[in-house]
Amino acid sequence: MAYDASSSTMFGLEPASADEVNLVKIDLNTGAPSVIGSLGFVVRALACDGEGQLFGMSQSGNLLKIDRETAQVTVIGDTGFGNVAYLQSMAVDHRSGRLFWAATSDNVMGDIYEIDPVTAEKQYYGSTMFNGIEPSELVCLYTPYTHITSGVEAFDMEIGGMSASVGIYGEAVVTSAKAAAVKVFDALGACMHAASVDAGTSRFTLDLEPGIYMMQVEDAAGAGLTVKFVIK
Repeated sequence: MAYDASSSTMFGLEPASADEVNLVKIDLNTGAPSVIGSLGFVVRALACDGEGQLFGMSQSGNLLKIDRETAQVTVIGDTGFGNVAYLQSMAVDHRSGRLFWAATSDNVMGDIYEIDPVTAEKQYYGSTMFNGIEPSELVCLYTPYTHITSGVEAFDMEIGGMSASVGIYGEAVVTSAKAAAVKVFDALGACMHAASVDAGTSRFTLDLEPGIYMMQVEDAAGAGLTVKFVIK
């Protein structure tokens, strides 16, 4: 299961046959599921980010993006894990946007990975052990957080392969083909945050007071963009 805090909706996976599962919406009062649609194949784990985007892990080890309204599936990429089987779970850390997976297969149980939600690249952290000696299947991975019902409005921009966005929890995501400088200015022009990011996708959380801000991203060649956003 995965809870969407942005819409107060619980989602789940329901077997439709031996070869596919349905995406379902779960009534929080009765626990009754209602089918949104078939995902077309077996999906073993489900997670939801702070903006309501659902992610799934297929039986073949592909990271999926799932439309919460239609159950339409988009393959993000192959994690390289191989066959995914038995009990496991995924969760998004809503404060940072990082995606974690407690993975199980015929060969491993409870291996903890961080999965890049953009590329599906995985990073191994270790294996969970019951009593310190027995590998364990984790069926309910969760990261605690405080949901902010009125927070940062989502703004994003993409120019020439460079992109930047600010999500509802203040998480900034910057993607650039080259290393770049990132600066955040308030409405009076004061610099409130400055950082350097490497080539690729970088994530960091902005701790700002309510107001109007601009985030500028610029690489060494002078290519850049500016994103305006509001914290309420």
